[in-house]
Amino acid sequence: GHRITFGGVTASLVIGLAMEDTGEQALAELGLDKIRFRTPVLHGDTLYAYSEVMEKRDFHAAAAGRPDLARFKSAEVGEVRFRHWGVNERGQVVFEGERRVLLKRRAFRPRASAPAQPARARATAAKKKSARRRRR
Repeated sequence: GHRITFGGVTASLVIGLAMEDTGEQALAELGLDKIRFRTPVLHGDTLYAYSEVMEKRDFHAAAAGRPDLARFKSAEVGEVRFRHWGVNERGQVVFEGERRVLLKRRAFRPRASAPAQPARARATAAKKKSARRRRR
């Protein structure tokens, strides 16, 4: 017998590989659908990921039931549905699925916001400020 890999790992690997090409302009993941594991993945298999754009459409946060994404204007973002599939070194399809993503359009303009400061940097800045006060 052969040892097979858990399907969640297979899906993560294939989608992760596909993200290198399809996730660079992503603002939010909207959903995964039609997940199918066609052939077992064996320990030691080499996987290749492929992607295809199935649909592009306007995104409206209210209609999608995502009020958390209402800050994005529909002229600046759009919803894209990808089909991803993974193939092993024997040419067998091991995974298929569809993924919906909110992507930036060319017209996207980032909102001005204060840069995030790590907790350690905030603590160091507070110590320096405190030390300056003590010197005075």
